[in-house]
Amino acid sequence: MDQVHPIDVLCVGAGTYDLVYSVDRHPQPDEKIRANSFIGCGGGPAANGAVTVARLGLQAAFVGYLGNDIFGNAHLEELQQAGVITDLVARGEHSSALSVVMVKPDGSRALVNYRTPESFLTAGSVDFSIVDTSVILFDGHEPYIHQPWPGLPGREILSQCLMPDQYTAAPRSWRVLWTTSSVQKGLALILPGSQPKRKHLKN
Repeated sequence: MDQVHPIDVLCVGAGTYDLVYSVDRHPQPDEKIRANSFIGCGGGPAANGAVTVARLGLQAAFVGYLGNDIFGNAHLEELQQAGVITDLVARGEHSSALSVVMVKPDGSRALVNYRTPESFLTAGSVDFSIVDTSVILFDGHEPYIHQPWPGLPGREILSQCLMPDQYTAAPRSWRVLWTTSSVQKGLALILPGSQPKRKHLKN
């Protein structure tokens, strides 16, 4: 991205590659069990949010870290195939974040996540000035770059922190919405009145 680009929702945070196993039950200590099925796919709250926005017909971009490994490559390809702008995705030699998820038939799950500390994006590493966005979604997993507000007056900021419809103190020119609801419900709360930019950008 070498110029200002209009985007409906900028999603900032975790991009995790999920290894999901369908199991009858979760294993006991020192027990090996067999899975009924397996799927590998991209995950992470911000990355999932970007895909959801794109599937709703809006223009989404994802800001986060993906390693230069098979998991990062697969996740990046999934995002691009979904129509998510990935120009602000950081790539590096540190491994991609991974989650192993074991899901029982009733939907309950056990999860193990790994992310190397060196993969967190540093303060100032993302140039938010090149993005013109209506909404910013932060998922809390990139804590060092979560305060670009001074450069984005008049923007709505969507984050998964507090209760739906709860507002916090901010300059009058800003509208800040915090929500614990799903990405789709959060967008339903914040986007109806806006004028989406739709699909006029290409990766």
